[in-house]
Amino acid sequence: MQGFFDFVKSLGAARMAAMAAVTLALVGFFSFVMIQMTTPQMVPLTRSKKRTATRLSGSRR
Repeated sequence: MQGFFDFVKSLGAARMAAMAAVTLALVGFFSFVMIQMTTPQMVPLTRSKKRTATRLSGSRR
C-alpha cells in the first residue's frame, strides 16, 4: 500500500489535475449520452385529427 501512495505523490499536482479533468469530462459526456438516449422523441403537436381529416377530404363544417 505504501508503494501506491509513493506513486501518487510522485505524479505531481499538474498530472493529478489533468487526470481529474479527463475523468470529469468522461463522466459528463457519458451522462449526456445516457440522458439523450433515454429521453423520448418529441414531435410538434398538430391540429386535431378530426380537423385534419375534414380539411383533407375537402368538406367544411
